[in-house]
Amino acid sequence: FFILLFKTFPNFMFMKEYEKVIAELKAEIEARPNKSLWRKYSTFLRSFGLKKRSQKSLDLINELLAKYGIEAYAEAEEEWSFTELKISKSITFKLKKQENSKMETTLKIPKVQSEAHGQITTEQGISSRKLYPHQEKILRGLNSKIEENPKDYFAGLVVIPTGGGKTYTAVHWLLKNAIDKNKKILWIAHRHALLEQALNTFKSSAYSSLLPKVKKFNYRIISGFPKHHKPVHIEAKDDIIISGKDSMNTSFEQLLDRWLKPNNLINGELFLVIDEAHHATAPTYRKLIEKLKKNVKKLTILGLTATPFRTAEAEKGLLKKIFIDDIIPPKVDLRELIQQGILADPLFEEEKTGFNMAEAISEEDIQNLARRYKDFDKIGEKTAKTIAENADRNSKIVDHYIKHKGKYKQTIVFALNQDNAIALNTLFNEKHIKSAYVISNDINEGAVTTNSAKKNEESIERFRNGEIDVLINVNILTEGTDLPKVQTIFLTRPTNSTILMTQMIGRGLRGEKAGGTKEAYIVSFIDEWKDKVSWVNPERLFIEENVDFNDKSPETQSRLVRLISIEKIEEFTKLMDGDIDNHGLKNLDFIQRIPLGIYMTSYLETLEDEDEEKYVEVLVYDHLKSAYDEFIDNLPELGLDENLSQEKLEEITNEVEELYFLGLSKELAYRKEDIKSLIKAYSINEIKPQFIPLNDREKYDIDKLAKDIYDKELGGTKKDEYIDDIWNKEQKHWKVLFGLSNLRAFIEELDLAIRKISPHYSYMYKTNNKTPKDTKGEMEITKLPLYEIKNHNPQLYRELVEGVYTKAKDKDGFYHCAKTGFKSKKRADFQIDHIKPLHPHSGEGGLSVLENLQLLRKSENIRKGNKV
Repeated sequence: FFILLFKTFPNFMFMKEYEKVIAELKAEIEARPNKSLWRKYSTFLRSFGLKKRSQKSLDLINELLAKYGIEAYAEAEEEWSFTELKISKSITFKLKKQENSKMETTLKIPKVQSEAHGQITTEQGISSRKLYPHQEKILRGLNSKIEENPKDYFAGLVVIPTGGGKTYTAVHWLLKNAIDKNKKILWIAHRHALLEQALNTFKSSAYSSLLPKVKKFNYRIISGFPKHHKPVHIEAKDDIIISGKDSMNTSFEQLLDRWLKPNNLINGELFLVIDEAHHATAPTYRKLIEKLKKNVKKLTILGLTATPFRTAEAEKGLLKKIFIDDIIPPKVDLRELIQQGILADPLFEEEKTGFNMAEAISEEDIQNLARRYKDFDKIGEKTAKTIAENADRNSKIVDHYIKHKGKYKQTIVFALNQDNAIALNTLFNEKHIKSAYVISNDINEGAVTTNSAKKNEESIERFRNGEIDVLINVNILTEGTDLPKVQTIFLTRPTNSTILMTQMIGRGLRGEKAGGTKEAYIVSFIDEWKDKVSWVNPERLFIEENVDFNDKSPETQSRLVRLISIEKIEEFTKLMDGDIDNHGLKNLDFIQRIPLGIYMTSYLETLEDEDEEKYVEVLVYDHLKSAYDEFIDNLPELGLDENLSQEKLEEITNEVEELYFLGLSKELAYRKEDIKSLIKAYSINEIKPQFIPLNDREKYDIDKLAKDIYDKELGGTKKDEYIDDIWNKEQKHWKVLFGLSNLRAFIEELDLAIRKISPHYSYMYKTNNKTPKDTKGEMEITKLPLYEIKNHNPQLYRELVEGVYTKAKDKDGFYHCAKTGFKSKKRADFQIDHIKPLHPHSGEGGLSVLENLQLLRKSENIRKGNKV
């Protein structure tokens, strides 16, 4: 009886309260026009008073949902349960449809067309789209490498910069070597747009020149996206399955039972394509690959990526273990494609609008943009309208185009929303610039002014024919539309989405050989956000996505300097404008403010309903290098995994900060957010970030230029001529560092350096530490506990901590507990303890000196009871 009572106690106790919540949920669903309601899983649990999950409570909730006829669907999940679902996910609740068996037998069930599956019919002849020489070379290299190494497992990387045709190259090879030989293809990606791009490429490439034997083939797209299919829809007849990474992993049994086994792939060959393959180190991808290797006799893997630097030999990381056949030769870099005219050379410019967004938008909207939303579409109609119709901001955009019309020529303007597009179009027309706007029909239902699809197409055609100079658009020209003669892109709306930014700048990158232009201007209009939102910087993104920093060429080194400069330029601006307490920075030699290099990595971060690529670049200065090196070296010892919670991430970050960075210089200090990003990236990828050195650092020594000007006593016109000459020569490397249009920052830095060496002004940059004195009683700092030493003298604290760990470390890198003999490479397993305890007031105790400090295992130190 008591056992039974114990088992039923939660139901007995909470049934009424839980049932009340479910009843209210049903009423809320019934009150909505579409009869559906979504909740964040964490919010849903809190409505029952649950701070964490218990199986008994979840079983009861499931039982009540069924009782009230409510069905639950998890965001982008096919196979899920309340027990396993991440609490950050969302759940959609709907009422179950009433079954009517009699109606089912008498009514004919209608069929609808599906964009997610179908059959492609091979067209006779040759595609009008030709392979470029670099694509032909890669295909020859792929064939050669496979022929040389016939085996049951092949995994190689196809490396081509963005816009160079990675997808088309892979599809061309797969149609000829897989589909035409009746082999199956599984194509995996982490973004909805990539899935549809792959399918469209298969459709547009299906010609008999590649498929002489096959007349038709079937496809299916699988993902959590509403218009795509679920794994349960997979059929044996599918020849190509194009799927999101999570869908295939969570529902692998569906793939096995519905596709692999019926097609006898256990004894056959499967072609696996991993798009954006630099993320294949993530556990989700690795698990899928291992499952396929166990259930397919012969597996051929093609990884597609534009960013090969993560496969550097020095890393010896997981990516090298996955793609054992390495990069398919020849590796194609960005410089080659620009020189060949396949891609336009992007010239990035920035123009400040002077509009203070931090004042125009509520603090709540700013937090939403910073933390969750990709764009402006959810911040509220009134707020968006305020920004979109700001007359001064819009005038600056239009006037900037008019001033440089001869250079910018045909321009696409990416506007914030419909109101913004209409306002800009009106201004352009008033100032006699031929313009039009196009607006996606998906975003303007119910709006006062809308564009029909026909009107949009007419405007696009007029722009294509050169009848108008400026085409303003909202959410319609990011991909797919052929507009080869675009010279300039105006980015008048910021975005958090790397996907959207890549699509926007990509509209201008078609080179002359591809029917486009030699150069492309990418102009960003920068509003004042007071550093509250980390918007995607287009130049930074372009460099991150395309540059192989293992390449030692001057062009690549120049791109690295620009990556550094994008961040440094903010420092230059603050020094000039006096917005910060900059005395310490001004006292540093200029070369000390140039980093030694960058620690670089990336990881996938879920924003809204799909994964975004989060890039991490950490600037490393002289005094930070050893701390970062040791921290990076010890990343594997932190016990990280991809399910790292926010609380645990914060805890580990605090530990790392204290162990490696505390007490370092406040000037050019480390940033806690950098440490956190590096930890998070490693927890997902299990690959240490790569250090990219700035090999030409010595070229950027302004102090040498300043000394030259001072020694030669150059002034007036001669000084101006000297500065102009330096600014424009030597491969324009000062322009690279400061930005093409930031001559003012360069001159200010040069003048500062001259003043620092001038006897007349140098006193201004010598620190005066004299302050009114308050004479207090003194105590030797070594009599204080370590935590007090940390407050009084962080540098001494750091020296003591490092000394203890060094003393306790053996030649193999293990730290040893002084009492128990326990050893570990993880600093987090230990605490520092006094050998002779402190008794500061009696004067008989030990001191906080290296000789009196030892390393103890945490549990031993707690037991000993002398934690410091």
